[in-house]
Amino acid sequence: MSGTSRLGVLVLALLLLSGPRPASASADTCVLSLTLAPAELDVWVREDDPVNATFEGSFAVTAAPSMASEIRFTATASTGWTVTMNPASMVLEEAEQSNGTFNVSVVVPHGAPSTGTGLVSVEGRANAGDVACGEASAQARVTPLPYFEPVRIKVSPQPADVDPVTGAATVDLTLTAATNAPGPALARLNVRTSAGVAHDAPQDIALSPSGSDSVQGLVTVHFFPPDGTPRTYTVTVFADVLGTREPGGIRMFFSTTIQVRVLPQPMNGAVVAFTVVGAIVTLGAALWVWQATRPDRR
Repeated sequence: MSGTSRLGVLVLALLLLSGPRPASASADTCVLSLTLAPAELDVWVREDDPVNATFEGSFAVTAAPSMASEIRFTATASTGWTVTMNPASMVLEEAEQSNGTFNVSVVVPHGAPSTGTGLVSVEGRANAGDVACGEASAQARVTPLPYFEPVRIKVSPQPADVDPVTGAATVDLTLTAATNAPGPALARLNVRTSAGVAHDAPQDIALSPSGSDSVQGLVTVHFFPPDGTPRTYTVTVFADVLGTREPGGIRMFFSTTIQVRVLPQPMNGAVVAFTVVGAIVTLGAALWVWQATRPDRR
């Protein structure tokens, strides 16, 4: 082959190598990105039914124009809560860049502890043609807000009788509130009495953890009726947990009524004996006067 022929072959080979190539799947031709919004979500979980926390996801896939892309999603929560994706997969037509959205729903169970923040993770895998060409992930947090059910008040004894020696009726109050917060908490009492009944109830009572889902406090209260006249007084006790609000800013109250009884007091033995002796003396004196003043003895 002559030198001129060899040069022509070389030039042709260089032109072929420098010409356009068929598109192929690579990190440069197929890129997947994911986002979740909001990044953090707080939910109320005091209802009897679980709560769905929903995040909106978005994705973007960049691929060569001749590539049809397929994306598959998986989602998990660090707390083990149930997570669903909609859609869980999709096929994209050939395009230079494709964008879209998806939803992530997390089932937060009733009573989930407020300390149990769940980290939601979404993983995405994209294929372009027959080659896996891109992976991406996104994360968000869902946190159950602390709640306290209305404070339940247990009274003992009911009714309460006034001690004639101290002039007070002694009542034990047990306050309990269901909660998903770790505690402790502070309950405020509002005692409403009638007919001048005094009391020594504290304004605030500390509620300490009692089990995994409640707090409890105990206080002894003395009620003092205005006098020893036998009758029954009604006292109302309201209680709530300080600083707590339900959705919409409503504060939850609970109340109970207490019956305070002043009973007729029986005389003791000495008083009875003295009374009997007095009655005999009085009767004797009356008989003597009657005998002494009878007309037939004048």
